[in-house]
Amino acid sequence: MFLEKEILIKMIFIFVKSIIILSLYLHFDKRNNIKRKTIEYLTIFIFCDLYVVIDVIKELKSKSHTTQKALIVVLTVLLIANSAAGSVNIIYNKLSDTHSSSTETVSKYYDRKGIEYNELENVVYYTEDGAEFKYDAKQFEYVCIVNTKKNKYNSRYDSLFTYIDKNGWIVFSDNILDFDKSKGDFGFYDKNTDEYYADIHAIRWNKDGTVYWDY
Repeated sequence: MFLEKEILIKMIFIFVKSIIILSLYLHFDKRNNIKRKTIEYLTIFIFCDLYVVIDVIKELKSKSHTTQKALIVVLTVLLIANSAAGSVNIIYNKLSDTHSSSTETVSKYYDRKGIEYNELENVVYYTEDGAEFKYDAKQFEYVCIVNTKKNKYNSRYDSLFTYIDKNGWIVFSDNILDFDKSKGDFGFYDKNTDEYYADIHAIRWNKDGTVYWDY
């Protein structure tokens, strides 16, 4: 969004600057009875920066006092316009950075219970029978933070063997499951349970606790 606005502002500045420079040329040419070809005025409009610089150098060499004064005015307008365009560009870049930082700051994640988190690594994953897990990104494992009364679960599980079922519960397999593309997002089939699961890294939760595919 900010990039599109920045491009639009640049285009407007270029267009306005070209119109101003062309108008100044037309004014001074008429005032001093200077005749130019149509293609020359078209060149001024399209390539005003380059044309003005070349024209200034050429006319300063000719030592035409009236033309020199006119071109100094044109050159001054050109410099001011370029400076203004540069300033707008800097401002938009800062706004864009601020917007990006703000977006990162307010990013929210949810778990199956609808609890909100600022960081993905803080999200809690629940088993259907009440255990809770968090992801350890350094070890690529899911760590048990709340076990069942009978300590049913291990303290850690490799993420390669960890999945999410269609109800949003975290589940663990003894091996890496095969993926069946025809089954869509939840296409990892476990022959032991005869159930299909989803890659846990690709799953996120909405605020209402429903799961969605994040790829």
